[in-house]
Amino acid sequence: MAFCTNCGAFVPDDSKFCENCGAPVAAPEQNDEPVRVEAEVTYQPTESTYQPVENAYTAAPAETASPSKGFGIAALVLGILSIVFLCLSWHPVFALIDLVLSIFAIVLGAVGMSRAKKSHASAGLAIAGLVCGIVGTVLSLGFLVCWAACAVTAVSATNGLKSMFDGLEGLDLENIPGL
Repeated sequence: MAFCTNCGAFVPDDSKFCENCGAPVAAPEQNDEPVRVEAEVTYQPTESTYQPVENAYTAAPAETASPSKGFGIAALVLGILSIVFLCLSWHPVFALIDLVLSIFAIVLGAVGMSRAKKSHASAGLAIAGLVCGIVGTVLSLGFLVCWAACAVTAVSATNGLKSMFDGLEGLDLENIPGL
């Protein structure tokens, strides 16, 4: 059992050259004294070894701006504004403004969700804007239908009263007995 004098690797007794570095191996000396060989040991890390962390106390990297966040924020703001305008819907004009805002919120929310899916980002704001837009659309359409039904009822009641009074004009109220 011998060791290479060049690299310190184990060399079988019958070898004439080191299998590790290729250096010629001298024939072993016949000595009764044990030979002490000091080899330089080098450490070669493998892929499975521990990799030290540069600085464990560094702050987490700042979130990069996602292209879907702008559309998600805009959708959420428009969705909330549509619900606020719905509370002010004492006039059909506000209900129409609400309808337009909520439709824009739905469109921007859908675009924000699409971009978030493509960039593998969070679509939470876009979903919230989409939901607020849908709620605003449904409620404003309901309000407009109620407003139209009230207007139709008022017009038909006015026409009914007019025809009733037109029918009373032909009557001679003075000749009605008991009046």
